[in-house]
Amino acid sequence: MPNAVTHILIPIILIDIIRDYKLKNKRVLTNKHILLCGIGGILPDLDVAFGLVMTILNGSAPMAFHRTYTHSIFAPLLLLIITAILHYKKKKEPFKISLMITIGYIIHLLLDAILIDSIMPFYPFSTAKWGLNLITGDEFGTTLMLALDTVILLAWLIHEQIKHKIIDYI
Repeated sequence: MPNAVTHILIPIILIDIIRDYKLKNKRVLTNKHILLCGIGGILPDLDVAFGLVMTILNGSAPMAFHRTYTHSIFAPLLLLIITAILHYKKKKEPFKISLMITIGYIIHLLLDAILIDSIMPFYPFSTAKWGLNLITGDEFGTTLMLALDTVILLAWLIHEQIKHKIIDYI
């Protein structure tokens, strides 16, 4: 599983790059919207917190619920339906908020399926797994993910300094 930092940074960076280079307008997507995309990127892992609570309550394994309900396609599908309804009803700001959370959520599932291990996209109806498992979950893979987080964060900070002169805010 990619680290929490990866799940937050990747959606933030992707939406920030789209805003900077495609939309070229910070009023269309504000920093708040970009933050919400990062929050959406970590939402599927709330099942870990649920698993810890269940461990305390009934002694179940802490990761027993991980990558089950919150990592199937049904949660982002529900979010997409809500987003579509908000768009149809012309609720501009709620639509943007819902869209950003949905994008972050979907990116999380893609990262989990592509990088480490797999997801069960049709859980609870099927336990069939899908994933490329590009990075192994062993000690080397864990170290590689930490290094990847570092490189991603540094590259983004360098980009932000070049594009937005963030050092001026320190």
